[in-house]
Amino acid sequence: MCFLLERPHFLRPFVFFAYTPSDPTPPRFAVKLETTMQSQHEVTMQSQHEEFLIKAAATARAAGHIWPDYAACEVALESAWGASTLALKANNLFGQKQFHPPYHGTGTITLPTKEFLHGDWIEVQAAWMSFPDWGASCRVRMEVLHRLAREYPGYARALAATDGETFIREVSAVWSTGPRRAVEVLAIHARYQKLFNQE
Repeated sequence: MCFLLERPHFLRPFVFFAYTPSDPTPPRFAVKLETTMQSQHEVTMQSQHEEFLIKAAATARAAGHIWPDYAACEVALESAWGASTLALKANNLFGQKQFHPPYHGTGTITLPTKEFLHGDWIEVQAAWMSFPDWGASCRVRMEVLHRLAREYPGYARALAATDGETFIREVSAVWSTGPRRAVEVLAIHARYQKLFNQE
């Protein structure tokens, strides 16, 4: 990129300074410009994330999902803020795998995923539920937790939780093979705590 420096005197010619982002010591005004652009991008992303969480929490609440604010943070993590193939093609917000036979009222889509097994991430093909909309995904998620609560005590403890953090820790221990799922969901909630307090 090329920047025009201010002419200090009318007798002196304009001076052009060529700068590329790879330069080890960019001029101060270039650093400021890049910082400003980065800040604008961060503000835009922050706004998009807030809108996403508000929509997800409202959908979860309308579908009868307990702890909807925390559920919205689960959705943000599981769906990569709504950008995952599973979310875009199947409205599957929580990474819900399909039952055999398929769960009533749902379709099936096969996509690759990564599972944390024996200390390593491996890629496998998996059958996932597909839904007509976000609300159906939230509703079925709650139905699945209740349906499997006897088989998986962690789900029972999650459903009986008296606070959202406990719900996330208990449900994450069973819902996902990812060892840091609960930590990552709670980090999202902590970052957007003020947003949820305004609802």
